[in-house]
Amino acid sequence: MAKSGNTGIGTGAHLHFEIRLGGRWGASQDPKKFVKFN
Repeated sequence: MAKSGNTGIGTGAHLHFEIRLGGRWGASQDPKKFVKFN
């Protein structure tokens, strides 16, 4: 589901969560529209 690591100017490992409609190159969407976070 995800790859964790530290690249670029990141200060530590983190998870980037993103939803794209229309496949890999589709428009990114706000995940809050699709997932209920507690």
